[in-house]
Amino acid sequence: MSSRRLYIYYRVQRDSVAQVAAAVRQLQAGWQLAMPGLRPELLQRADESGDVVTLMETYWCADGVHAAWQELIGRDAKAKLSDWLVAERQVEVFEPCA
Repeated sequence: MSSRRLYIYYRVQRDSVAQVAAAVRQLQAGWQLAMPGLRPELLQRADESGDVVTLMETYWCADGVHAAWQELIGRDAKAKLSDWLVAERQVEVFEPCA
Protein backbone atom coordinates (compact mmCIF):
# COMPACT_ATOMS: atom_id res chain seq x y z
CA MET A 1 0.00 0.00 0.00
CA SER A 2 1.18 3.52 -0.69
CA SER A 3 1.73 6.09 2.01
CA ARG A 4 -1.03 8.42 0.87
CA ARG A 5 -1.31 11.65 2.84
CA LEU A 6 -4.18 14.10 2.83
CA TYR A 7 -3.89 17.87 2.83
CA ILE A 8 -7.25 19.62 3.15
CA TYR A 9 -7.54 23.39 3.18
CA TYR A 10 -10.46 25.79 3.42
CA ARG A 11 -11.35 29.29 4.48
CA VAL A 12 -13.44 30.44 7.43
CA GLN A 13 -14.28 33.77 9.03
CA ARG A 14 -11.61 34.84 11.52
CA ASP A 15 -14.17 35.23 14.31
CA SER A 16 -15.18 31.56 13.97
CA VAL A 17 -11.68 30.01 14.01
CA ALA A 18 -11.91 28.91 17.65
CA GLN A 19 -15.27 27.19 17.07
CA VAL A 20 -14.07 25.53 13.87
CA ALA A 21 -10.84 24.37 15.52
CA ALA A 22 -12.78 22.82 18.41
CA ALA A 23 -15.12 21.03 15.98
CA VAL A 24 -12.22 19.76 13.83
CA ARG A 25 -10.30 18.50 16.86
CA GLN A 26 -13.41 16.68 18.06
CA LEU A 27 -13.77 15.04 14.64
CA GLN A 28 -10.07 14.16 14.54
CA ALA A 29 -10.22 12.51 17.97
CA GLY A 30 -13.08 10.31 16.77
CA TRP A 31 -11.28 9.44 13.55
CA GLN A 32 -8.17 8.42 15.46
CA LEU A 33 -10.27 5.91 17.41
CA ALA A 34 -11.84 4.56 14.22
CA MET A 35 -8.68 4.61 12.09
CA PRO A 36 -5.71 3.01 13.90
CA GLY A 37 -2.45 4.88 13.31
CA LEU A 38 -4.03 8.02 11.87
CA ARG A 39 -2.07 11.17 12.71
CA PRO A 40 -4.10 14.34 12.15
CA GLU A 41 -2.95 17.92 12.42
CA LEU A 42 -4.75 21.28 12.18
CA LEU A 43 -2.86 24.34 10.93
CA GLN A 44 -3.65 27.99 10.27
CA ARG A 45 -1.98 30.04 7.53
CA ALA A 46 0.55 32.29 9.24
CA ASP A 47 0.68 35.25 6.87
CA GLU A 48 -2.99 36.18 6.57
CA SER A 49 -4.71 39.30 7.74
CA GLY A 50 -8.31 40.32 7.29
CA ASP A 51 -11.61 38.72 8.09
CA VAL A 52 -11.02 35.34 6.38
CA VAL A 53 -8.48 32.72 7.49
CA THR A 54 -7.19 29.62 5.72
CA LEU A 55 -7.06 26.43 7.78
CA MET A 56 -5.39 23.18 6.77
CA GLU A 57 -5.90 19.69 8.05
CA THR A 58 -3.24 17.07 7.36
CA TYR A 59 -3.62 13.31 7.73
CA TRP A 60 -0.83 10.77 7.75
CA CYS A 61 -0.58 7.09 8.63
CA ALA A 62 2.41 4.71 8.32
CA ASP A 63 0.26 2.41 6.18
CA GLY A 64 -1.17 5.32 4.21
CA VAL A 65 -4.54 6.99 4.44
CA HIS A 66 -6.96 4.51 2.92
CA ALA A 67 -9.48 5.75 0.34
CA ALA A 68 -12.31 4.65 2.66
CA TRP A 69 -10.82 6.80 5.43
CA GLN A 70 -10.62 9.75 3.07
CA GLU A 71 -14.29 9.30 2.20
CA LEU A 72 -15.29 9.13 5.89
CA ILE A 73 -13.24 12.22 6.76
CA GLY A 74 -14.85 14.14 3.90
CA ARG A 75 -18.39 13.07 4.76
CA ASP A 76 -18.08 13.76 8.49
CA ALA A 77 -16.38 17.12 7.95
CA LYS A 78 -18.99 18.25 5.44
CA ALA A 79 -21.77 17.44 7.91
CA LYS A 80 -20.10 19.21 10.85
CA LEU A 81 -18.22 22.14 9.28
CA SER A 82 -20.31 23.30 6.31
CA ASP A 83 -21.96 26.19 8.13
CA TRP A 84 -18.59 27.82 8.83
CA LEU A 85 -16.97 27.43 5.40
CA VAL A 86 -16.47 30.45 3.15
CA ALA A 87 -15.80 28.05 0.23
CA GLU A 88 -15.62 24.29 -0.27
CA ARG A 89 -12.86 22.24 1.35
CA GLN A 90 -10.07 21.48 -1.11
CA VAL A 91 -8.56 18.00 -0.81
CA GLU A 92 -5.06 17.21 -2.06
CA VAL A 93 -3.61 13.69 -1.93
CA PHE A 94 0.16 13.20 -1.98
CA GLU A 95 2.49 10.21 -1.85
CA PRO A 96 6.23 10.08 -1.12
CA CYS A 97 8.47 10.28 -4.16
CA ALA A 98 9.97 7.02 -5.38
